[in-house]
Formats: sequence, structure tokens, C-alpha cells
Amino acid sequence: MAMILRTVSLRVRSGRDDGFMAQAALVGRWAKDTPGVRYVRVGRRVESDGSQVMLFVTEWQDAASLYAWNPRPETVGRGPLNDGSDPNWEDAHVTLWEVLDEPLQRMIEEWEAAVPPGSGSTGQG
Repeated sequence: MAMILRTVSLRVRSGRDDGFMAQAALVGRWAKDTPGVRYVRVGRRVESDGSQVMLFVTEWQDAASLYAWNPRPETVGRGPLNDGSDPNWEDAHVTLWEVLDEPLQRMIEEWEAAVPPGSGSTGQG
């Protein structure tokens, strides 16, 4: 079973930083206690106009865990995020990704094994 990354990006409404950060703290605490969530990360990008775009990344141990948390397949990839009702943010986008750590590691190892000894290429750089 493959691990799943769920990303949520959204724009914080102007002047709503404090309210949004309070929401984000609650979501972070909730996610860390949710069965099947392996990690939670939050990132911020400040735009030239002073607005902020936030990115939430959760890694789920498998799709079954994600769907156990939200059994509605029509909302697990988006949810009621863009109905305009939240005063703190807008323009949310949810994306689901399959984690490819193991196949990627195998490809790197195969590539490194194929490099002739003494060729000067270490794959680092």
C-alpha cells in the first residue's frame, strides 16, 4: 500500500493573519492525533503584495487511512473549502499524491550501480 500526501494550499485574507494562525494551530493539533497521519508540515509564502499563501502537507500511511478520516470520496480531495464562508482564507486547492520513496530509492541505487568505477561521477552534484 502506498503512502499518500494530501496538500492544501490557500490564500490568507488580508488582515486575517491572527485568526488564520489560530485555525492553523488547531488543525495541526488535530492532524497529529488522527490515526494514519504520519506527519504534518505547514509552509508560508509571502507575496509581493503582502498577502500570504499557506501550504499544509499531511502524509497518510495509506489511502485507507485517508478515507477512514473522510469516507466521502467526493470531498476527500477538496472538501467544503471554497464555499467562501471562512473569514480567514480563500482560494483553497487540495491535491492528493502517491508517495514514491521506495521506487525512487531503487532507481537511484540502480543508477549508482551502473556508473563505471573511477568515472568521477558520484551522483552528487
